Amino acid sequence: MTTLLRRVCALVLFPAALSAASISGRVLEPNQVPASKARVTLLQPETGQQWATTTTPDGNYRFDDVMRGRYLLTVEFSGFSAPPREISLVTPNENRVEPVTLELDRVRTEVVVTAAANAVSADSISRALDVVRQSDWQSRGVSTLSEAVQQVPGLRVQSLGGPGGFTRILLRGLPAQDTAITVDGLRFRDAATTQGDASSFTEGLMLANSQRVEVLRGSGSALYGTNAVGGVVNIVTDDSADRWRASLTGEGGGLGYGRGLLQLGGPLSHTLSFTAGLQHTNVSGGLDGQDPLRNTSLQSGLLWRPRSTVSLTGRVYGADAFVGVNDTPFSGPATVLPARGIVHAVPITLDQQRRVELGGPIQYTDGANLVPNLNDPDSHRSSRFLATAVVFRQQLAPRLSYRISYQNVFTRRKFEDGPAGVRFEPAFRTQDLIRGQVDTLQARADFSASPKWTMGGGYELEREDYQSRSTSAAATPLKSVSLAGQRSNALIGYAEGRMWHDRLHISLAGRLQRFDLRQPVFDGGASPYLNQNFQSPPIARTVDAGISWFLARSGTKLRAHAGNGYRSPSLYERFGSSFTNGTFTPNGDPRLRPDRTLSLDAGIDQYLAKDRVRVSATSFYTDLREVIAFDSSGFLSPATDPYKRSSGYINTSGGIARGAETQAEITLPHRIRWTTSYTYTNSSQRRSTVRDNDYFRSTFVVPHQLTSVLSVPVTRRFDVTTSAWLVSSHVTVLSRRAFQFDGARKLDVAASYRIPTEKAALRLQLRATNILNSQFLENGFRTPGFWATAGFSLAF
Repeated sequence: MTTLLRRVCALVLFPAALSAASISGRVLEPNQVPASKARVTLLQPETGQQWATTTTPDGNYRFDDVMRGRYLLTVEFSGFSAPPREISLVTPNENRVEPVTLELDRVRTEVVVTAAANAVSADSISRALDVVRQSDWQSRGVSTLSEAVQQVPGLRVQSLGGPGGFTRILLRGLPAQDTAITVDGLRFRDAATTQGDASSFTEGLMLANSQRVEVLRGSGSALYGTNAVGGVVNIVTDDSADRWRASLTGEGGGLGYGRGLLQLGGPLSHTLSFTAGLQHTNVSGGLDGQDPLRNTSLQSGLLWRPRSTVSLTGRVYGADAFVGVNDTPFSGPATVLPARGIVHAVPITLDQQRRVELGGPIQYTDGANLVPNLNDPDSHRSSRFLATAVVFRQQLAPRLSYRISYQNVFTRRKFEDGPAGVRFEPAFRTQDLIRGQVDTLQARADFSASPKWTMGGGYELEREDYQSRSTSAAATPLKSVSLAGQRSNALIGYAEGRMWHDRLHISLAGRLQRFDLRQPVFDGGASPYLNQNFQSPPIARTVDAGISWFLARSGTKLRAHAGNGYRSPSLYERFGSSFTNGTFTPNGDPRLRPDRTLSLDAGIDQYLAKDRVRVSATSFYTDLREVIAFDSSGFLSPATDPYKRSSGYINTSGGIARGAETQAEITLPHRIRWTTSYTYTNSSQRRSTVRDNDYFRSTFVVPHQLTSVLSVPVTRRFDVTTSAWLVSSHVTVLSRRAFQFDGARKLDVAASYRIPTEKAALRLQLRATNILNSQFLENGFRTPGFWATAGFSLAF
């Protein structure tokens, strides 16, 4: 019986006679010199299986034990590129030779995994998608997710204050909760934050061991579920290394900024490899000299591949952070504000602000009507997250495969405040501890009905839990605890195909998701949610369709996409409360209906000058049919609300976000690259949330945004990259009045000089941020002026 069981297991895990083929070749530079240490990747689109290797000093590469089927071959080498090459192995014992000659001055074409159910070439997708590679953010001298994607069209990054300040990522004029953050395609979100998204950790997402970031613009709910209404930002971990490598990076400079990064990877055996990145960031001063930041991040991947048809991938991504928190900006009294309409924001001077922080009176002189973020010396936030995942993939036959994945996301945030400060400070030390956990199990099968059509489906189980604990160090200590949880089951299906000599690409996807709500628990005071029966959110039905047509003769691709979005009410939006003096003050509404949206976009991609130029334009339209919003305008009344609320979360009639995105990527001789984009966004709400009841534009959204990145290799060793970012004015609501803040501009310059040696490569780097010393406010928060850092990177 034991022998029979072993044979069955061997047959399932290691199917025989399936993997005898090989793919090999030689990679040459444009001048026919062998490309040594080029990264060659072989990817099986239907299964997601990926093999990576680096070329020998002679430029050779080889993949053995490959199953027959369809593959995408890509090559990455500094300063050069080659379009993804599709390879079809027909016979089991085929030995395919694929030589690759790299091209100079050609627009890069990527293989992406976020735009569709399977990996595809970016040239064939029907969605608007951008890829930011590791070399891109390294050349700009940045290390966080928010900094890396700031130049993407249609995407706005809003950072409140200096390093470590609260950060939002807004896509196409939609709220931050409508942008899903994923890590290797698996949702990363905090179940305990107000909207159940990733916004509470966005500023702390470091790219310590990431290969690239893919940004999908447009609804992705059918594939990625809740919070993907506006799009998806996917962090792809570097999880394989066929040769040992290590690097050490250190830098420091203005604002008391210091950062160290250690990266290590290599094969532990012929079937097992790992990669890891450990980064520590420390800011001792910050914007006002008392805004400390400490962040320690770990990102690692482990790959076990006993055969080419079987792989087990493990990933750990976590961070522990501490940051000082300032007071929220506030408006001046009615005497310094216009009677009606939009208020043009004029902050008090910085000198006056410092006198107020020392206990002086507020003086609204020279037209000032706003007090920016005051320093609060004893207010800080400690946060921690850990996202671990395991993915098993197996190819049972050339056309049949499956994958099983499990991910656990644990989040913890602690807010502490004391009597120091000047505005609404607690009389005693207070502490709020908030914990969340999301477990996701997913099983999926993929079947290639023909070489041109692939379909598949799967099941997803997700469980989320929320816990909030508040304490006060008063003479009579007070404590409260809130517990809530939810489980969901989802069925997912998709189909993708190519027709008419691969010119026409069609993609379809759908998701059916059901939610089961757990009875909440409240301890430490009287809660209005006690002893009531609650209904689970309604079933979510989302569909997604895309089509693209490529005209090879003119180098033109036409594309269109449509999909509906769904965001389930978060646990906080349903049961969230504040706790004061032994009493729960409710903010949530258990009766809330989900966000529902409909998104449409269409665009064109045009390749010119022998693929040295790519110009793209996209028009988008999103109808927010019904959304959840926080209301403090007086719509709620304790006399009529069943939970006695005067403010809190309600369902509203939503709004409309529409606009256009344009982008140009140009490669010039001598490896000069220039990428620029312009985004126009017109986002409005159907219901006003300001006191005058006559303002309908969406807050935080800028109508105009212009970005530009220019990379110039001055010499073979010396590179300079400039990054420009310009936005028009934006509006936020303070004290139920609409304040308009002036537009902003920022110009950054990064330079690096490489010193190669026989055993290592040393890179000296300098980064100057906001070299124009532009002074602007984000939602009333002051931002840093000019500051700079210098450092080194040593790679072995």
